[in-house]
Amino acid sequence: MSPVLFRNAALALVIVAVLVVHLTGWGNLAAMGAVVVILLRSLGYAGTIQRSLQEVHNSVPWLAQLWDRVEHFRANPVERTGAPLDRIDSLRFRSVGFAYDPAPPRSVILHDIDFEVRRGESIGIVGPSGAGKSTLVKLLLRLHEPTEGRILVNGDPASGFDLADWYGRVGYVPQDVVTFDGSIRDNIAFFRPGVDHAAVERAARRAHLHDEVVALPDGYDTLVGERTGRLSGGQRQRLALARALVADPDVLVLD
Repeated sequence: MSPVLFRNAALALVIVAVLVVHLTGWGNLAAMGAVVVILLRSLGYAGTIQRSLQEVHNSVPWLAQLWDRVEHFRANPVERTGAPLDRIDSLRFRSVGFAYDPAPPRSVILHDIDFEVRRGESIGIVGPSGAGKSTLVKLLLRLHEPTEGRILVNGDPASGFDLADWYGRVGYVPQDVVTFDGSIRDNIAFFRPGVDHAAVERAARRAHLHDEVVALPDGYDTLVGERTGRLSGGQRQRLALARALVADPDVLVLD
């Protein structure tokens, strides 16, 4: 029901109430006023329900597409290809370049990137907006493959390792933290099978979030989500860090 229709319905109720009062006598004015107030509030609640139903209706095509994709992946499981990757001790970019369109005229984003980081070391990549930092992150995550040079892991080409193993060994903390409606525990575990409370708490401690979580009335059962303000911006960022650390990655990428 549209807002205009709701407004017209409300006006109709008021008119009907006035007519009833006029026909039955002014002694029932207080009672009719109470009835009108209740009816108007009911319209407001009905409007809220109607808007919620409209949001669900608008989401149906997107949900249908999402379900189709899920069914597609279930019916066509990705075969494991490449060598197993049990541990990352060193990671090197050797003369790496990347262009979204390798055909001339080329749109070169990165060119001749060369660095190495070993286990226990940290490296920071700085640069102005548009310099290619996000593209570099995508290369680290193997969402893209370099169009020039090679990425080496333990001295071997990264492209030769199984992607599933790679994703299990590389953690990622995005700039924009997304929390879903659920407990803090569930948001840290993030649907990973086999992640128990001890692992969640250990990750929260490493992210310096544990003390603040246990100070909340419901602790790790505290509900959070996009519509709740239970966590500050800094706490949400540390929740994302704990979410990445709970998988115990060899490489941690902070975007």
